[in-house]
Amino acid sequence: MSSAPAPPENPNAKSRSLVAVLGLLAPGLGHAYIGHARRGALFIFVPLVFLVLVTLLPRGISVGTAIGILGIVALTSLVASLVDAAVVIKPARHRKLHVLPLVAFAAAPFVLPIPCMMFMRARLMQAFKVPSGAMVPSILPGDHLFVDMRADGGSVRRGDIIVFEFPERPEQDFIKRAIAAPGDKLEVKNGHPFLNGWEVPSCKVGPWKYKEESDNAEHEGDLYVEFLERSAYLVFFDKQALSSEEQGPFVAKPNEWWVLGDNRNNSHDSRMWFGGEGGGVPNANIRGRAGVVWLGAPGRPGLDVGGLPVAPSSELAEPLAKCLAARPSIENATPPKP
Repeated sequence: MSSAPAPPENPNAKSRSLVAVLGLLAPGLGHAYIGHARRGALFIFVPLVFLVLVTLLPRGISVGTAIGILGIVALTSLVASLVDAAVVIKPARHRKLHVLPLVAFAAAPFVLPIPCMMFMRARLMQAFKVPSGAMVPSILPGDHLFVDMRADGGSVRRGDIIVFEFPERPEQDFIKRAIAAPGDKLEVKNGHPFLNGWEVPSCKVGPWKYKEESDNAEHEGDLYVEFLERSAYLVFFDKQALSSEEQGPFVAKPNEWWVLGDNRNNSHDSRMWFGGEGGGVPNANIRGRAGVVWLGAPGRPGLDVGGLPVAPSSELAEPLAKCLAARPSIENATPPKP
């Protein structure tokens, strides 16, 4: 009795290893190689949909979290694309090779990032380099930040670090901390802010000094933690810098925020603008909320500047921890109404 003849070999069957390599080079390229271009396009379409959806996330979710979600979705889509093309699709279903889909998928990694980055820059995040030391110690000169472009005047809270167009020169971007909300009365006494007659709670961490890389100038003073609503952040009082004992009172107009630098005695902020008269940041000038350091000095990349403060030296870690342990409740860190 003769054995059954072997089934004819599929002339269009492709090497699974080659399919996997092509899919690794460009998502969907492996699918195009085996004639399933439409199926491969789904693995590119899904991350793009999530990119749009991430811009609709609640503004309370940080830009770092949004970036993490996008990264996980993109990686998951890539792995799923490889498995689907090289393992799930059966060789018998491989179709005739078409050149046009191959070229399209091969070009996608070079073409798609351009509109994606433009969309993210306008709707989600933008890179920003800090040129000065006005926000030391929270943000250092030369830090590169991701700025959450979803934030606007209506979503800013007291204590947030915001990037905005400088009201006196809108072509210039500034970065400062929002302190006084619309309608608030702001007074600054020896560098400490008072809102509507109420002093923002603070805790002394200890003496600290730093040196500017630009001119090697040394700055020595005291480090404090301020607690304002949900925010806790470090502020520095330079002993050598001149500071008026009392500044204000100033009243924030409707639809504007008054801002201060964390380097309290070395910051050109709301107190000094408009020839010393003082001024706020109109809501229309706010570009976004500072998020994650993506490039900076060792140990700083990945730092969320809107999160809990980090001690700038090991000697201050313990006193900072004690200050944070004694942190007031949100109710006791919220100023009274004007």
